[in-house]
Amino acid sequence: MQVYNILFKNNTYIAKKTMIQRIQTLYILIATLLVIGSVLFVPYGADSAQLDNRLLADELFGIIWLILFCTFSLISIFKFKSRKQQLYYIHGNLMGIIALVLIIYLFQLFYAPCIYLINWLFTVSLSLAGIFLLLAKKAIKADDDLINSINRLR
Repeated sequence: MQVYNILFKNNTYIAKKTMIQRIQTLYILIATLLVIGSVLFVPYGADSAQLDNRLLADELFGIIWLILFCTFSLISIFKFKSRKQQLYYIHGNLMGIIALVLIIYLFQLFYAPCIYLINWLFTVSLSLAGIFLLLAKKAIKADDDLINSINRLR
């Protein structure tokens, strides 16, 4: 870490990087806000007979999934010093998003065909959250590569 500070002190880097200054923290926060907004405010489906909107927050599974997702996001933000653990929690969130979308589509396809229609806005907002998590993963890997290249200089 001392070599990192010495190399960048003369250029544009003056203060130590904290978790708020890292771009991956911003990506994780944006992804978390997108997921919270889509689970609480965007219906995942509409009942085809009554046109009644179905929110994921109204179901126990949705609340448990949201709590786990937010917990993993907070842990990944506060594990900014351990990039491997941070990547581990981001992978967990990505797999959680993929599993949620697959469960909703498979439930609609096999268990309850034509009972409700899937809302495309819900799927798009979860996909955007997944893209932001992928961007966070890319930024973490870039930080890891930078630290590894500096360690090779020592």
